[in-house]
Amino acid sequence: MDECKAIDEEEMKADDGGALVMNRDRLQELLQILKKEEEVRYLDCKKSDNESQSSDDDLILENDDGSTTLVYDSYLEHQKYYDDMKHIDVNFIDFGQLAEGTENLVIEQKKDLGKFGKGGMCWDSGFILFEHLVSIESTWNSSLEGVMNGFTRPVRVVELGSGTGVTGLALAKSTYCHVVATDLPDVAELIHKNLVRNFYSCDQNFSSEEKKTDNVMSRGTAEVQVLRWGVEDDYIGLEADILIGADVVTSIYDEDALLKTITALSSVYTKVYLAYRSRITEQRKSFETKLKHFYRNVCCTKPSSRNRHPDIFIFEADTKK
Repeated sequence: MDECKAIDEEEMKADDGGALVMNRDRLQELLQILKKEEEVRYLDCKKSDNESQSSDDDLILENDDGSTTLVYDSYLEHQKYYDDMKHIDVNFIDFGQLAEGTENLVIEQKKDLGKFGKGGMCWDSGFILFEHLVSIESTWNSSLEGVMNGFTRPVRVVELGSGTGVTGLALAKSTYCHVVATDLPDVAELIHKNLVRNFYSCDQNFSSEEKKTDNVMSRGTAEVQVLRWGVEDDYIGLEADILIGADVVTSIYDEDALLKTITALSSVYTKVYLAYRSRITEQRKSFETKLKHFYRNVCCTKPSSRNRHPDIFIFEADTKK
């Protein structure tokens, strides 16, 4: 885990609370770099999409109502490109049967949803984080037993920045746990729809008083809750044995508010798993350094997943100070 290294002190300074913050000029420079990288990725993506459509690499089905569904396994079979925008025009993604005895996980996407227009899409990091967590389930779904005086209830997983809900809902589909998928109010409605679609035997009205699943179509259960990072009133009632998040560490989001929320929802026993797409090295180092300020054990690892995206890593943290 030697990838967790000290950050360049010349690019960082301490704020009044002792936390490390990035120099403003340097941050602006990094944001410009990120913008250029995203522009290049978008152009590459459009080229890749055109090539894939002509060769039918991805199996995209047209539904009766004119919407489209991507069969995700068809993408996993070739993985010729990893651009962020590759599937943004698909309405649904069918991730298949994730565990024996469960029905397929089908996630609806909604383009341009959320403050930055990215909340309604399924990103590679979300699926990768799910499969990575399943591959190491024995380390987080049983390690709490005995530590908390005869731990018998399902492990409670809180997902930050759930977006479509793909990571948390996939985890609840395939493992014995209870997932609380959280996001901003304008995004939570989409998570509600995906929860009902995948965890209820038939369509039904979904109200705040009726959040938990009936456990008919999955191994675990899930619910949805609005959570604004840094807003303490939204923390009420949230208890996290495991905290997860995919693509939440990025320059477009408030890193300090994210860290405040993570630490507020953590106990000394909480484990944290965050999938991160490496775009700017300095940003990764900065976030690692801040995590180490609050947790005794922090590392950055390569995930275990059928999606072989070369730039996605997993932050792992535990033992809150």
